[in-house]
Amino acid sequence: MRDLLREALDEHGDPESAEAVLSLVRPAVALEVGEGASVYGGLPPLPAGMEWPVHRGQALTLLVRLDCASLAPLYDGDWPLPRDGVLLFFYDDWFGFRQGEDTLADEFPVSPGCRVLHVPGDDPERPAPDGTHVIPPLPLDARPALSVPDHTAPELERLWKSGNVDIVRIMGACVAARDALPASRHLLFGWDEHDVAPGHGRPLLQVSAEEGTAWGEITGIEFLISEEDLGAGRLDRVRYALDVA
Repeated sequence: MRDLLREALDEHGDPESAEAVLSLVRPAVALEVGEGASVYGGLPPLPAGMEWPVHRGQALTLLVRLDCASLAPLYDGDWPLPRDGVLLFFYDDWFGFRQGEDTLADEFPVSPGCRVLHVPGDDPERPAPDGTHVIPPLPLDARPALSVPDHTAPELERLWKSGNVDIVRIMGACVAARDALPASRHLLFGWDEHDVAPGHGRPLLQVSAEEGTAWGEITGIEFLISEEDLGAGRLDRVRYALDVA
């Protein structure tokens, strides 16, 4: 994939902008509906004694279950997450729009209405609390991936704002690099694919709507984490943002 990127950017014809973009390429893991060990939707294998996560008194919906042992070897870098067990990504299926409550708009562009839990993964699946939306489970295949920044990434923005490289050339290099890589429905790590919440942390997981969701104009959800929290393994401070059509 890196050779593919290099070839695409050599054809772009601007060595300086090509090198700037290549220097910022991040490893990632792409997820697609298939037959793998990770799952989109479904029910969580919560250990006995662990409470179902809630936000503002309402039970959250499980969005993704990631199998750490099968994903870690696919990451082309220093894997910053647990190497065993599963990670459970929950979100508020109402996106904060409940009668009598503050709306997500009051907290835009990020909201605390999500939870990420690390559990062993060998416990029975826990039935959802009454009234909680359950997304029909879809197994996910995983593959190694690379992620390219947008031209608005701070590292590139400083470059073209300095006048050393033209913004059009940087934009062209970013587009050429992104077009050279396979598209993915869901992405673990990498760069913000949709420029949803710049300056509010890096993407931990980017998830698109699949069968069983009813999000209207919302086409995806990004779980965001700061570099400091990711390095320290503090998954309890993850926030989420919405990709709106």
